[in-house]
Amino acid sequence: MTATLRSAHTRIGPGIAGARAALRPWRPAVADPGHRDPPPGLEAVDADTLVMEAAPGAPEAQALFRALERAGLAAAVRTPEPRFEGFAWYDRLPRIRSALTLAVVGGRTCAPEAVAVPEGGLRPPRPEAVSVVLRIAHPAGRPDTVRTLPADLALAGAPGPRAGTARALATPDSDLTPGTLAALLRAACFRPSGNGADRDRQRRRFDDDALRAARLALAPEDDARRDAIAEAVARDLLWLLPGDRRAVITVCAGQVSVAFGPAPPHPPLAKEDRP
Repeated sequence: MTATLRSAHTRIGPGIAGARAALRPWRPAVADPGHRDPPPGLEAVDADTLVMEAAPGAPEAQALFRALERAGLAAAVRTPEPRFEGFAWYDRLPRIRSALTLAVVGGRTCAPEAVAVPEGGLRPPRPEAVSVVLRIAHPAGRPDTVRTLPADLALAGAPGPRAGTARALATPDSDLTPGTLAALLRAACFRPSGNGADRDRQRRRFDDDALRAARLALAPEDDARRDAIAEAVARDLLWLLPGDRRAVITVCAGQVSVAFGPAPPHPPLAKEDRP
């Protein structure tokens, strides 16, 4: 015969030996199904605890977690645990039912996926503002509430082995660095199509692409264009240029001209290098 004891803290019965008012902190989804991090330990719940019932995809989840961190709420959000349903302490916790990310571009509010790269542009325009709207359900029949978090980043894109579809929208006042943003893009969008050495190769390629995308997303428009041109020349044209002479490429009104000049002067030899 199985005895079951229910209270705010303990239940003894089939499938569970006991329970205390504690849940694991919520962590955002990662696009790579092979990614494994040890789960965080149980932490006691309190009056500020929120249970994350929403299940955003990896791009949305990574940006949401950053917004929660910026708002000082990340430590209060916990992973749901259905086996604790029926415990008074668990049933009275508010639930985050949905999280909607919105960007303001050109004075218009829209979903991040709707922000397009303008014709002739290198990247989508940087949003004037980003926000995350949380819908929170409360126990005992209380009405849902809405909480809006200011954010500095929205992420979008279909996960895959290349970073080409990943899109980062960072506000002008964001303190993101290219390295931090590239890591977020990898967590949000890198999903390899192979295993072993192929997986490692795809990850290195994705990381290189993600770092370029991050620099492009965070740099002023002219700087981003200048860097993209220099990278394209280095990647595709450098082998054509004479290595011992100066080359000047001029583009005007769609016309391209190339001129070669003398070799650049060599710096004077250091004293210890002189014959």
